[in-house]
Amino acid sequence: MSPDDMFRELITTDSLVDTGRTARKPVAAWLDELIYKTEQLPRNRTRSLGEFSSIQNNFSLITMLIDGTEAARNECAAQIEHAVQEGFPGEAMQPWVNLARLDRIDGKARAAARKLSAVRRLAECGRVTLTGTRFGSDGADRRFAASVYASENFYAALAQSDALATHFRRVERQLGRKEHPLLAEQQVVAGTLTGDFDMVNAGLSNRAWFMDARTRLAGMFYRAAWSWRQGVPEPVDRLAVELLRQSSPKAAERMLDHVVLRLVYRGGLLALQRGDRERGIALLERTRHYATRLSDAEYVARAGARLETLGEASAWQVAAARSGYRSFRGVPSFAEGRQDQGIATRIDKLKELVHTIRRNVPLRTYASVEA
Repeated sequence: MSPDDMFRELITTDSLVDTGRTARKPVAAWLDELIYKTEQLPRNRTRSLGEFSSIQNNFSLITMLIDGTEAARNECAAQIEHAVQEGFPGEAMQPWVNLARLDRIDGKARAAARKLSAVRRLAECGRVTLTGTRFGSDGADRRFAASVYASENFYAALAQSDALATHFRRVERQLGRKEHPLLAEQQVVAGTLTGDFDMVNAGLSNRAWFMDARTRLAGMFYRAAWSWRQGVPEPVDRLAVELLRQSSPKAAERMLDHVVLRLVYRGGLLALQRGDRERGIALLERTRHYATRLSDAEYVARAGARLETLGEASAWQVAAARSGYRSFRGVPSFAEGRQDQGIATRIDKLKELVHTIRRNVPLRTYASVEA
């Protein structure tokens, strides 16, 4: 792999500023947790509309991971229909966004763009029509729509370079400022992919990187990666030292989240590219420890697979197979297509619980007393 190819791989993988990432928990435990929460809803005196929506969103994600995009699409569509019928169209926005993501995963760019245009209208105008129902939005919904549109439309804009300028203008207007870490990160990624170094430098120099501890580390990573590409390796060394300090067992308790997990993992890859085997391995070990604490089976497997290629002891295949997943993107095969019958039984149980509530329990029941 050439230095340019390695650089693109480091820069253009998962976002380092996205705080909404859901850990890929072992499937059986994740399903048990959702089943318990769903069973408690009818008897919980502090019934929450948001809790039921969260359960449905998680169930759609698990459905996609286990059974594929078409099954997940059916769940999202049913969730939207129920929310609109019961008079809570605002609860349809997240599954609507999920449908756009599924379209993108399936390569249906135009379908995804049509759905995202509704999200943009909500962000910019405060009103939108979903499945024939028009509704207004409060400030929180509009901020959510702006953030989601900024993240999701970026992938569509990347496919056509002339759309990037329009995308960035809209995002800047929706977010209300140029100094935003998501905008800065997208400029770095887009500039890398299109060869626009001025765009890369604009993203790297954005003061939004200093907004908080996590974005500071993300900015430090991108500047170190860019310096390494330019033949200046010292910032990579400083990044590795800082990430090891921030991910120490004591420090990790204060910043235990998925953003830091992705940062530590990517920092380990960058250290290895720089030729710093010792710190690279140390950061991958920290990644594995961090992922275990977060119950993220995917990153346990990612770190373990990388460590194995470096000759380090790793039983990651056993843990990955036990997690209930059949594959992870970019990770060698480990499950041989097996499907755990216990997981299938749990999925069926949760599906029946969710569908029963949709059929028999009005959403206003869950909106009556917010948790």
